[in-house]
Amino acid sequence: MTWRTRVWVLALLPVVLAVVTPWILLAVFSERLPDRAYVDGWSRTGPDHAQGAPTWPEWASGFLFFTAAACVAAVALVYWRRVPRLQRWVVAVSWAFAGQIAGGVIIDVAPVVDVTGYPAQQAPGWADLAKLAIGLVTAVMGWVLVGRLPAAPDAKDNLPEGALRRNLGPTERVVFFESMRSVKAACLGCALVAVAIVLNAAAFAVMGVALLLLARANVQIDSEGVLLDLPLMRVRQRVPYQQIKYAEAVNQRYTREWSPLLEDIHRFGYVGQRGDHMVLHLSDARDFVVSLRAAVAAVALVNGEIARRRELAC
Repeated sequence: MTWRTRVWVLALLPVVLAVVTPWILLAVFSERLPDRAYVDGWSRTGPDHAQGAPTWPEWASGFLFFTAAACVAAVALVYWRRVPRLQRWVVAVSWAFAGQIAGGVIIDVAPVVDVTGYPAQQAPGWADLAKLAIGLVTAVMGWVLVGRLPAAPDAKDNLPEGALRRNLGPTERVVFFESMRSVKAACLGCALVAVAIVLNAAAFAVMGVALLLLARANVQIDSEGVLLDLPLMRVRQRVPYQQIKYAEAVNQRYTREWSPLLEDIHRFGYVGQRGDHMVLHLSDARDFVVSLRAAVAAVALVNGEIARRRELAC
């Protein structure tokens, strides 16, 4: 099975399984379930309103609408067909969504098995946290099952005429390091954490902490390529020289988003401040962008190392 086929199977199959899970439970426990589907909110309405609860087939049919998630995943895979990193995220989100649906169905139905009439006890209070935990676990499973991403092709063309470069001798080493901070991410993160404390909202706290962890990044250029390091999140991404066509320094605004991380079908990287950016044009038709105070010096080093390697390869 090719990598592309595996991604399609991993993205669509979990959603299909999640949609058919209610029907599987009905087929297995049809003789052991109460007369109506006293699950979800219907387990808290009380016996006076029990007749308003849907029948089990009606309840299971409601999950057929989630097939739209498979359509969304398919569209995302087609749109990001040239970006394996984003396709992996599609698989992870698909597994998280399917895990929450399938796990939630099992958690909701299990308490009413062998119950006659309206259930005397409501759904357990930990059910929502359990569904969230299942979604997180299945997301990790989907991420791991994708496996190693396919390697990008090597860049073989010479540097364009007039490209900024530093001539490097055979024994010279390439060394560059710069630390960046995103004031926007830090301020928004603090604001979200403050809102979470006031409103006692866990979702705002998670978003705020995530932004605070993204507020700092390091860029390193060495003998292996260009390394983007997010030290607070312990995430590193390496761009090797063999995948770089050439580098250039530009001065433009790349993103107006709330996060300094840049990721779309055309470019990816870290934009933490206005001003000069180092742009690496890669062999897979995408650009790697990072905002640097010494962008010109970094570009000259990268182009110099690329030129030296390709001259030695000739």
